[in-house]
Amino acid sequence: YFYVWLDAPIGYLASLKNYFGKIGKDFDAFVNDPSTEQIHFIGKDITYFHTLFWPAMLHFSGRKTPNHVFVHGFMTVNGGEKMSKSRGTGLD
Repeated sequence: YFYVWLDAPIGYLASLKNYFGKIGKDFDAFVNDPSTEQIHFIGKDITYFHTLFWPAMLHFSGRKTPNHVFVHGFMTVNGGEKMSKSRGTGLD
């Protein structure tokens, strides 16, 4: 149970770094730039970890922490509709 909360979030950074590699941008320059505003959108069921442990992991590894964290019961699109891949309102 506990290991997931330590290693899974590294996927957030790894995915972003992979994307930056594909588009030819400097990942480290972007995430370490003080003018880069980091906004974290999360569901209410993961608030505890993502507002306490994740920022601590970032801080103590020398990385920037999110400027803002927005928590919502549901991530919505199109005027409040719940995101759903099966209904075609999710992200691919």
